[in-house]
Amino acid sequence: FVAVFPSKRDSTLAACTLVCHTWLPYARSHLFHTVALRTFQEYDRFAETLQPSPSLASLVRILHFKIRGTAVGPDHRERTLPVSLFAQLPSLESVSYYSWLTAQTRQLRIEIVSLPRVTSVTSFTINICVFRRFSDMVLLLGAFPKLRKLWLFEVIFVEHDAHTVNLDQLSSLPLKSLHLASLREASPVLDWLTDTSSITCLRRVSV
Repeated sequence: FVAVFPSKRDSTLAACTLVCHTWLPYARSHLFHTVALRTFQEYDRFAETLQPSPSLASLVRILHFKIRGTAVGPDHRERTLPVSLFAQLPSLESVSYYSWLTAQTRQLRIEIVSLPRVTSVTSFTINICVFRRFSDMVLLLGAFPKLRKLWLFEVIFVEHDAHTVNLDQLSSLPLKSLHLASLREASPVLDWLTDTSSITCLRRVSV
């Protein structure tokens, strides 16, 4: 039993849930600990899984959202990052985005505005992502008041509105670690660091 559960293979963990009632909760805790969504179809199936079994949502600690352009069909061109999912995962600690196309849609801003504050998330990675505006990213990060680690890699802002952004939402983030890599528009992020009190909390910065 002890030797089986360290397995990282979803097929193995799924099989363990069928062994007996005693194994079920332990296997599920490992199976749902880290969730990787690579297509919008996978996201829809995951959301459908949570509806009849909301207790599963509390098992998710790490969420990876990885959408490639080749994985998006014509019916999903206007879909955006699934930010509404965050509020449904009460134990979520770490989030990562890997996508060239999803963050630049106007729907993202609508969903971010209605997103409640998610206090469980402490680590956020945005990797190869396009935002329509810098302010969209500000709104997104502002939803995580306990954020301690932030990684920005190849983040692009289509519209430059940094000079009009209200940075108050980010002024009190308890950031301890910040990593910036291959940013085409680094100035808005650097301005945020110098204009807010978040810089006083930083203990580690890599550029």
